[in-house]
Amino acid sequence: MSDHDYYELLGIDATANQEDIEAGYRRAAQYWHPDRNKTLNASDMMAAVNEAHDVLTDRVRRFDYDRRRATDTTASRTRRSGTSDSSTRPRQNRARSSRSAPTDSGRNDNPTTMKDYWDRLGDQPRSAIVFTAIMVCLTVLGYLAVIFI
Repeated sequence: MSDHDYYELLGIDATANQEDIEAGYRRAAQYWHPDRNKTLNASDMMAAVNEAHDVLTDRVRRFDYDRRRATDTTASRTRRSGTSDSSTRPRQNRARSSRSAPTDSGRNDNPTTMKDYWDRLGDQPRSAIVFTAIMVCLTVLGYLAVIFI
């Protein structure tokens, strides 16, 4: 794993949705692409941008990364103190998407347990996901029964 903060590398905040992650990835990839950026570390930074995109777009890997990031207090203090080198990050457009600012509703923005992670997904109820998994298993078993009988 890279020693970069993936959110800072893509120029997004930790509560970013998939659309913001993709926009940040495109912006950082265009900036750090070795064909466009002739600095010596451009290919290394492009590899870090690709790694950040891979981790943040995969829900399970993002959950693990967020949990490790939350427990790494010394690194997070260093990041918050503003000691990061701004020359290693692409310029970011301060205009965010039209979504409203998050409100302080008592919700923990960094999930620490699997229940928090599931609650934060919110796209589909857990029962729908479990039902879909069961139906896929039954379908596979049905195909196997037809093949071997």
